[in-house]
Amino acid sequence: MTPIGIYLTAKGVKPIVKYQHGFKNTYLYGAFLPVDGDAFVLKLKSLQARYFINI
Repeated sequence: MTPIGIYLTAKGVKPIVKYQHGFKNTYLYGAFLPVDGDAFVLKLKSLQARYFINI
């Protein structure tokens, strides 16, 4: 939701907002082996169950 904040308008009239906040998410999942420093990392744009099945 775009935060509207406080704007001066007539009573009962909602303010018009000229922009919409956009959000971009990135999901990072990883495993680290402290014995030898080996690491595995997944960088995903969306979170879906198919990414985690049969890995």
